[in-house]
Parts: sequence; structure tokens; C-alpha cells
Amino acid sequence: MRRDPVRVLAVGAIGCFIASLLLPAFDLPLFGKVVTIRGWQATAAGLDLLTRASDPRGFLLGASAVANLVFIAAPLLLWRAPSRRSVLLLMLASVAGLLLALAAPHLLDRPPLIRSGYPVWIAAHVLLLAALIRRLRALASCSGESAS
Repeated sequence: MRRDPVRVLAVGAIGCFIASLLLPAFDLPLFGKVVTIRGWQATAAGLDLLTRASDPRGFLLGASAVANLVFIAAPLLLWRAPSRRSVLLLMLASVAGLLLALAAPHLLDRPPLIRSGYPVWIAAHVLLLAALIRRLRALASCSGESAS
């Protein structure tokens, strides 16, 4: 039985995303101690920063937390028959999420020590983007066949 590569990539992305929420994302020096921040804690802190973001860095950190919403919308869209437009919009959101995710540690006042959850979070973004690209290519080939 042949597996749909889009679904395999999407399931991998969701698995990585869930794991990234549970794994330690960073170690931050706070008040003379090193504190380990898990992915879900980083997301919560980012959302909190978004609500009171007078500093553009805080807004971008919050936006990186909001970008996690793409992991809720994308699988739902990928499992049903999405339109080309919805896949393109989701791809834009996914690329923005990936760029924000890559920038997030560099926006902090003190550089964090990256832990295992952070690269797993990045991998989730990359896998999701790969699934969206595959879906878009499949939609393009289907529309090309129907046009001929």
C-alpha cells in the first residue's frame, strides 16, 4: 500500500511539534541560576510578550508563539481537499513561522543555551513546509492535467 507523502510529512511535523512542546527548549541564566525552559513554557512566555509588546523584539517573540497555530490549521487543511489559495496562504504563514522560529533566540537580551526541543521545533516547521510544498505541487499537476 502506497502512503501519501504529504500525510507522512504532516504527521512527522505534528509529532515533532508536540515533542518540541514537551522537550527542554533553552537554558536561560536568570538571577544567577540557569533555568530550563520547555517548549510549552516558551510558547506561553511568547504569547504573554505579545499582549504587552511595546518592544518590537517582544512582538516578534510573541509572533513566533502565534506561528504555532499553523500546526493546528495545516493538518486540517492537508487532510481534506484544499484549494491552491489556502495552501499558498498556509505556506506563507509557515515560512513566516519558520523565520520567526529561527530568529527567536537571537531576540533575547541574553543568548540562551539551545536545548533539544528547539531544533525539534525547527524540524517541525521544515517538515510542515515540505508537506505544503508537496501538496501545492500535487494541486498544480492536477490542474495541469485537467487543463489539457
